[in-house]
Amino acid sequence: MILVLLYLIVLEWDIPSKVKPFIPILTLLLAFSAGLFDENMTIASVILAILVILYYRKKTKALHITYLIGAILSAVIMFIHRGYHEASIYRVTTFNPNKIWQDYGTVTHFWLVTFNIALIVAILLAIFSLTVKSNLPVIRKWLTAIVAAIFLVYYIFINIYLKTIPLNDGYGYNALDPKLWNREGIISVIFILFIAYAIFTFFKTDPKMWLYVLLIGAIAGQLLFVESPVNPRGYFLTYIFMYLIAMKFVLKALDAIKVNQYVINLALLLALIFMGGNYQIKVHTNYVANLERVNHPQFYKRGVLFSKHIPYREFVWTNDLTNQQSPAYWNLYLTKHHLIKN
Repeated sequence: MILVLLYLIVLEWDIPSKVKPFIPILTLLLAFSAGLFDENMTIASVILAILVILYYRKKTKALHITYLIGAILSAVIMFIHRGYHEASIYRVTTFNPNKIWQDYGTVTHFWLVTFNIALIVAILLAIFSLTVKSNLPVIRKWLTAIVAAIFLVYYIFINIYLKTIPLNDGYGYNALDPKLWNREGIISVIFILFIAYAIFTFFKTDPKMWLYVLLIGAIAGQLLFVESPVNPRGYFLTYIFMYLIAMKFVLKALDAIKVNQYVINLALLLALIFMGGNYQIKVHTNYVANLERVNHPQFYKRGVLFSKHIPYREFVWTNDLTNQQSPAYWNLYLTKHHLIKN
């Protein structure tokens, strides 16, 4: 993901003449490397390369071509592996529209839309502010503001309600009322269309904004056809672009309501320090707690699983499902670092 973002930075970089001859090699390596980590990103890299060339058209440069070549090469290497051509009960795809909608309604739309409440609130508040400050026709202005407010209230309350329904260790629900997930799925589609409308209204001529939208579609669209395995890992790539979209909305809204740039920078810095510090504290707390519970001979020698969970389960894989810990690994780790208790 970082490699793709680096390519987007290179596209806007005022490249010094001394390093220009090396940039096509750099973009070739960036694309080739980026496509070897994750199947979703492999395909998305190819789509990104094509979109960039289509955007520049007659102004296409060598660095754009080499990125496309690198993306195609990595896709070939990725998908010629026999694992993608043999029958597998692990990897299953479907083109059945009923199954696709069921997976979207019961599982994936929660990861893609509903659970991202901070993101939703930030975007909707920004849209509301931009609408109020805009020169849109009165009826359109009121309708846009009202719809943004309705979505804001809805997603706050639906998240409060969903807190009463326990998630399983795969970050999904074991059982949901079909009426609930059908309604939720439909509303999420309408919400996505509303965000697209807002982008068209306030960022109509911003190519990067539309690029983010298309890449989200390219990545998430692939996952609609995946019946198994269904997990949130693949959607991580979409979150990066979703947050980039949110940042553009928020910064434009702050500019519209004329918030001092110094105040904005200070608020962003404090928010970054707080969130980063909070995350690091929780991760370290989990590390210490986990080190304590694995440091027992019954576990690392006999394989007897423990029942105690770490303090912040949501910050680790499979909600801290204890059978994901390897006694053999921890035996070697504790021995190597001289951490075994006497």
